[in-house]
Amino acid sequence: MSDLYSLYIPRKCGAGLGRDRKIAFILPMLMILLITSVLVFALIFIDSVSGTIERMLEILGQGTIYVYAETPPDASLLPDSAEISPSRMLEGLVYSEDGEGAAIIHAVGPDYFSGMRGRELGLIMGDKDVLNPSVVSSSFADKLGIKAGDRMTLLLYEEESGRTRPVLLTIAGIFPSVYPQLDSNLLYIPLETSGYDPDGYEVLLPPGSDTEVVERKLGASGCSFSSYMEMYSGIYTNAVSSLDALYAVFMAVALLAAYFASDAADVYVSRDRRDISTMMMLGASVGMMRGIYLRITMAGTAFAVIAGTMLGTAIGLVSPYIFRIIASYNPEILSYYVTSFTISFPWLRIALMLLLIVAIAAISVEISLRRTIKEKKV
Repeated sequence: MSDLYSLYIPRKCGAGLGRDRKIAFILPMLMILLITSVLVFALIFIDSVSGTIERMLEILGQGTIYVYAETPPDASLLPDSAEISPSRMLEGLVYSEDGEGAAIIHAVGPDYFSGMRGRELGLIMGDKDVLNPSVVSSSFADKLGIKAGDRMTLLLYEEESGRTRPVLLTIAGIFPSVYPQLDSNLLYIPLETSGYDPDGYEVLLPPGSDTEVVERKLGASGCSFSSYMEMYSGIYTNAVSSLDALYAVFMAVALLAAYFASDAADVYVSRDRRDISTMMMLGASVGMMRGIYLRITMAGTAFAVIAGTMLGTAIGLVSPYIFRIIASYNPEILSYYVTSFTISFPWLRIALMLLLIVAIAAISVEISLRRTIKEKKV
């Protein structure tokens, strides 16, 4: 029987046969490969984009945690690499030679972009020793038709005096637009230029920090604060809800892949009906034939899953470049998404998904073969 296995299984997998028989073996697994690659790519893409969106809420917003106080929080309550900066949010109108628009004004302290913020945004500052240096995103710069070194006028409303004050600004830096929903109207200016005192301090934590631990320490010290999840609760909730819905879809698609595996088993058995009958006449049992076709089908499924994982990972690795190209030609399409992101690999979720596909496929194939071989035998 061992000789029978070693001859029969490779033969049914296409060894020594013509191209048509080999294609007939490969085609049922091709759908599994494509589905797996799409699922792996989608998991990588969504994890990367959602992680970048969360980080941009911290970077482009008011930090990971915003502390409402007249003095900065005690640095001993924060990680060593945390950055603290005074800030205030205002609104105004900006006018350049080629455009105009409403602006969300982020009045910040000195060296605001000298650490993590500047590095993660890819900001290259020009000459800081200019009149009222300001920073904008590339999407806002395109809207206003400005470039580094240009000047524009800001109309800033002063609540205390009830009047609008014009301020001449110089563009000292432009960072690549990452999240147009937040940065397409965002203008950074120095606090002294705004004429206002800060209404709090931004605390920017390094990526991967335990925000809850820091919040507990700040709360125990009597600080009043808000996290980025609270300040941008609408965007954050939508992102989390979208992820939950997509994972439910992934489960359904994984079941679809398992269906194709069981369907492939049925195709193989139907194709080899005469051979199965001959083998059983020679003494092979129903269990033995079921085991042979279970091996054939699951070997093909395993290969398709591995190949699909590699293909999906490869597509995921090049997806940031694809998005940059799309954003350069039609930025409006991605106005509610990040236009650039850093790839992250949710290996645990990918592994669980692949195990789910293989496990369900094995169960489905076993049930399908048990029924089909009994029906096909003579």
